[in-house]
Parts: sequence; C-alpha cells; structure tokens
Amino acid sequence: MPAKRKYQPQHSANTPVLPGGLPLDRAVAVYYRQSSMKQVGNVSTDMQQIDLPRYVNSLGWSVDDIILIDEDEGVSGAKRKGMSRLYNLIITGAIGTVAVQAEDRLFRDETQIQVNVFIDACLKNNVRVITPYFKYNFADKHEGPYHRLLFRMRAEQAADYLNSYVRGRLMAAKERMMLQGMWVGGNINLGFMVDDQKNLSSGIPNPAWRRYVPFQPCAEVIVQIFETFVAKGGNIRATLRHIFDNGPHFPDFDDPALQHLVPPGFMWAKPLRMLKRGNIYVPGSMALVNMMTNPVYLGHWMHKDRVVVWNNHPAIVLEELFYRAFNYLSPYTLEGEENPHYSPRLGRVHSTKKKNRIPPKAIYEGLIGSFHEGK
Repeated sequence: MPAKRKYQPQHSANTPVLPGGLPLDRAVAVYYRQSSMKQVGNVSTDMQQIDLPRYVNSLGWSVDDIILIDEDEGVSGAKRKGMSRLYNLIITGAIGTVAVQAEDRLFRDETQIQVNVFIDACLKNNVRVITPYFKYNFADKHEGPYHRLLFRMRAEQAADYLNSYVRGRLMAAKERMMLQGMWVGGNINLGFMVDDQKNLSSGIPNPAWRRYVPFQPCAEVIVQIFETFVAKGGNIRATLRHIFDNGPHFPDFDDPALQHLVPPGFMWAKPLRMLKRGNIYVPGSMALVNMMTNPVYLGHWMHKDRVVVWNNHPAIVLEELFYRAFNYLSPYTLEGEENPHYSPRLGRVHSTKKKNRIPPKAIYEGLIGSFHEGK
C-alpha cells in the first residue's frame, strides 16, 4: 500500500475548481453578445442564451438570481451598452459572478487596457468569472495570479484571432468577392436590391447570387432623374429645383409597405445619403453628380473607384441616356482616359467670351511715326 503523501497543496476555501467554492449567495450576470444581427439565431446564440443559463442554474444559482445581459445582441465589440451595464453591476457589488460562453465574448482588445480594467474591478469586488470550461477567481490568494495570467492570455489570443482571421482571411475573401462583382455588405446603391439566394429552386448554384437586381419602385425614379438632368442641359441646380417642385419623387423610404415589395430572398436597405424635404426624399447636389456618373446604373461593377467587372448585373439606365448625362460632368471616361465628348455646362458668366473675342484695332495705327538718326 503506498504511503500517504506528506505534502498536501494548499487550497483556498474559495478555489473555483473545488466544489462549493462559488458565491451562490450573490447574483450572477450572464453576458451574451453577437457581433451582428446576421449572427443572431445561429448555434452560438443558442449556446449563449439557452445552454449557458442552464449551466449556471446547474451550478446552484436559482433562476431569480440570474441576470441576463443581452443589450449587446447584434452589436459590434466597439459599441456595447451591455458591457457598461455589466461593469456597473461589478463595481456596485450587485453581482458576485460573471458567466460567459467564452472569454472572447467579453474582450478582443489588442491593447489589453480593457482587460486589465475588468480584472481589476473583479479583483477589488471579489467577482468570479466562469465559462463552461474554466472558473476564474482573480482574488484567490494562491491561484489568483495564475487565473489573471490565463485570462489575459486568452483575451490576447482572441485579439490575435481578430487580426489574423477576421481582418486577414475574411477581409481577403471579401476583397476577392468584390473583385468578382459581388456585394459583401455596406450600402446598396439606390435603385437596386441584392439577390441573396445562393441556390435556385432547382438546387443549382445561383449565378446572380450577391449581385445587384433593379428594385423597380426606385429604379423608375432613377431613369426619370437622368431624363430630367439631360433635359435641363446638365444644370444641377435647375434639376434639383425641378425634382423638388415637380418630381420625380422617390417612394417614402420609411413606409413599411415599401419593404414588403422586396421579394423573398432579396435584400434592400434604406439609402443613407438622401435629403428629406417635408415628406419628399430628394438627392443633394453631390449625390446627384455621383448618380449621373456612376457606371453601376449601366450594369458595371465598381470597386475602389474603378470598374472591375463590365456587364455585371442588369442595367437601369440606357447607355445613350447615361452618356448624355455623364459627358456633362466627367472629363474622363470609365476607362480612366481623357473624355473627348466632355462638354461641361457653362455658367452664367461665360469666361470664354474674353478669350474668343476679336481684339479691337488700334486707333492710331499707321498714323503716328518716329524720327531717329535721319530716318
């Protein structure tokens, strides 16, 4: 029979790895976060909103003592009201434990400043941090230093993951999709919606997946604006004045009925750079110029101010109408060369009058001479 070990490692009564070491007499905050609304409803959501509260309940906390913090649902890590609420609960002593699905739900801080502030608050207020895989006790006399070091290390790993995977691989993948003429997020050009059906009803891949499709309620107005601009001879102010007084007017972007016109499987979003005058949405002067020179309305796809895919999606404006408006405004072609058809509209003061007028004949020309050295 082996002899009993003479040395027994010291354990605090509050060591989290031992049973009964959790502060069950104090409330526990279950913190839940998803980076975007598109992630809400996936497997991670169920793990954080369903499995994690059940896990906390199985540790001995009653349902009444579990505080669910879900204000950061679909919110980027840079702007989080729920984290502010969690921090207030910690420093006021309202909770004794923070439960998260993983450390990266709390922080992906490259500087480790937020991580150290959080650890310091938990340390001063004797607040534990638990995950389904580990229980941290930063204030423990013996294991606290190791727990603080481990938490910092895992937070640093989360920040490295953000740089290497999210900003590296995912951004590279997005760049590749953009160069192929596919929409990968951000604003949707006015007059279009995005086909988000990856496969057709027959099961074959959709060739138009993530590409623009004209959204007729707005596309028809775009065409009429082009026609108005050409009819006004490229006069931006006259065009805007006519649009405001007589139309064409876009539908009310705030009307829920407009969203119902978007077919299933397609995405459309309210434009951001539009002026609202009363109940009328009109483009501003810069927005009008951008619209009249944007090749997306010809069906071409732009990325970083150059056309990368020609004939990428259905056009809204006919080519002849587009170039009549385009030539009023752009001194360069879509290929980046000098536009030989560029004919800007002259303003009220014609600066060319002085240059082109015939200079008057000198009044005393041929009548006055000079005498020098007998000549």
